[in-house]
Amino acid sequence: MALTDAGRVVFDYAETLFATAAEMRRALKELEGLERGYLRLGASNTPGIYLLPPVLAGFQKLHPNLEVTYHLGNSREVVQGILNDQTDLGFVEGHVSTPGIQVQPFVEDELVLIAPADHPLAARASVGPSDLARETFIWREAGSGAREGMAKFLEGAGIRPRASLEFSSCEGVKRAVSAGLGLSVVSRRAIQMELSLGILVVVRGEGLSLLRNLFIITRKDRRPSSSALAFLANIRKRVF
Repeated sequence: MALTDAGRVVFDYAETLFATAAEMRRALKELEGLERGYLRLGASNTPGIYLLPPVLAGFQKLHPNLEVTYHLGNSREVVQGILNDQTDLGFVEGHVSTPGIQVQPFVEDELVLIAPADHPLAARASVGPSDLARETFIWREAGSGAREGMAKFLEGAGIRPRASLEFSSCEGVKRAVSAGLGLSVVSRRAIQMELSLGILVVVRGEGLSLLRNLFIITRKDRRPSSSALAFLANIRKRVF
């Protein structure tokens, strides 16, 4: 079964009407003031787990009656949430070039190569690509900004992994590395606790780190709500 030409026209107009109705409901909520509005946030793992929770906690103390939803997913899912008008603000770790999406840098991040503390390479003062040729690497799933970053990292360092495993979360990747299943590339922000406890180490060597930006994304054709603007203002006061 398929829509007729007339059905497709009606469907397109219906989508526009539903989006307009949702924006109207939001505008009416805003008339009640910021304290009675709502905010829908989406974030990929690095910003969503390691950066935003303290910001959100402080924001909710300022606006305790504001209704906030918070969705964690990979970068592709966060972008889709913005496009579908299910999310007001998105925070991702991969560069976004999707039409209709407004992108602005959020904060600088560093990708590093990690290994379990008892790995033979952990004690080396410097490691080169040839030392890593026989290692297994732990990847994030397709659609993850972390996977994109890791691919750029390994390509820039001239590393061709012998074998690979895939996990769908940063925590899964860290657990896999600490268990000795392989090496991986993650944000330095994601491993502060593991470094302090001596569970993981950063493998040192020329080219074995990569600076990147994390990004804030919104829809180009949607006016940011009062709550979204307030949250962005709160973020810009923070030092990460």
